[in-house]
Amino acid sequence: MMPTTNSGLPCSARAHGTGDAKDAVLVPGVAIAATADICDSRLDKMKETYPGIATTRDYREILARPDIDAVIVATPDHWHAQITIDALARAKTSTAKSDGSEIEDGKRVIAAAKRSGKISRWQPVRQRARLSEDPRALFRAIGD
Repeated sequence: MMPTTNSGLPCSARAHGTGDAKDAVLVPGVAIAATADICDSRLDKMKETYPGIATTRDYREILARPDIDAVIVATPDHWHAQITIDALARAKTSTAKSDGSEIEDGKRVIAAAKRSGKISRWQPVRQRARLSEDPRALFRAIGD
């Protein structure tokens, strides 16, 4: 039997967050164990969808849990980098649709991933990346 990977969802449990959670649980061995949101009604909806899920208004509570192996960051863009860096500092693997809207955010996340030895999947959102018309320029700007 495959071990379970407990995922935390420090996010706005709206369209992106709930969609990411639905996709994640399709992977064998993945369970959504906790979620964070500043809106109580969205936390209540997640409790209905995932009975037994832990909820909080502070994403750092999820990161502090030793049973959380990975996090899905589905917040507004300006929070992606900091939450991802915080997750990597706690030795959590993370994924986000983008790690912020600025090149410097991406550089900070890459540095944090290198320090932690963990994986952070960075999937820039095409319409928000300044250099999206030339992906090579984006990678040159970020560096190795």
